[in-house]
Amino acid sequence: MRGLSSTWVWIIQVLVTGSVTGSVTSSVTRRFECPEAGNYSIRGSCGTFIECVPGQGGVLEPLQRTCDTNLAFSPFLNTCLEESLVKGCNKTMKGDEMKYLRKPSLDHICYDAPNQYMCANCKTLVNCVDGRAHATQCNTGNFCYNYNNEFGGHVCYPGRPTQCLCQDSNVFYRDAYDQGAFFICDESGENRMHQCPEGDWFDEKAVECRSFSGLPRCTTPGTFAHAEDCTRYYSCIVTTHGWLQHEYQCPYDRGVLFYNEQTGSCEDPCFWEKPRFECTQEGRFGDPTDCRRFYVCTWDAVAHKYRQVLRQCPSGFEWQQIVRNGSGRCTTMVTEDCIPVTNTRCIVPEGLCN
Repeated sequence: MRGLSSTWVWIIQVLVTGSVTGSVTSSVTRRFECPEAGNYSIRGSCGTFIECVPGQGGVLEPLQRTCDTNLAFSPFLNTCLEESLVKGCNKTMKGDEMKYLRKPSLDHICYDAPNQYMCANCKTLVNCVDGRAHATQCNTGNFCYNYNNEFGGHVCYPGRPTQCLCQDSNVFYRDAYDQGAFFICDESGENRMHQCPEGDWFDEKAVECRSFSGLPRCTTPGTFAHAEDCTRYYSCIVTTHGWLQHEYQCPYDRGVLFYNEQTGSCEDPCFWEKPRFECTQEGRFGDPTDCRRFYVCTWDAVAHKYRQVLRQCPSGFEWQQIVRNGSGRCTTMVTEDCIPVTNTRCIVPEGLCN
């Protein structure tokens, strides 16, 4: 083929083999001009396609994408399907290979969209093939976005949706798609996904996974204060059929009473031992009495004093002070003796005892 241009070499290869190798496909991608945002097939290629997404300055950039093993891109449905369902790409798929690709735990996402791209959470894109889920993770800076019109389904997209973006570092946010998922933003602005136990949802205000009954999931027998509203408390009892959970309410006839887990009774929280921490500078600082909690210190210019707010890491996490200047984060609990030494894990609201 001496003297032939690269374009003619590509055309001859497609006509002879019916497929395009990686290097030729890359050449096609570089020459491709995006008419608008969306997915576009590559002539002669079953498993690859071009995805046009906004780049720097909003200019559409053609990016080469590859379907999972034994899947082919359908230009009619704008999605990857089993090879046998795409004309010209009919190959035999082995049963054990299909099991390897399957994500049964995410099949429920495909119930109403059996052949579609769907978002499982802010970072997980699911390719539904005949109602069966195939999952992939969005790259750094990209998030799963509901962009049906142009892409024929959801897509990993840069900087969208805003509900998946990090507003502040080292803060937990509930996922935009899965109420049982949550993420924390690291210093680089990338979010790290976590998942509540099955059947739970993530409560941003309480910063913990909660059962749909509104109570924390039982993990150990005993009676515990409701961290969000300590006038309520609940018991966890092990039975032959699993956990039995029952809720109680402190009486109202003696003022505001909080449940004390150490004494097992409802008490006036204004007589409890006050925290031994005082803010001396702005930042986040670990609670010296409980490794699960931390203080947020901010300067009140009007009152000319520091304001301190007590926060708590989600269940299974503990506070890790990174440096002494007020920087830290919640990390997976590794301290086996992380036992509160305060009367209770209840947080007494500001102004209650004034």
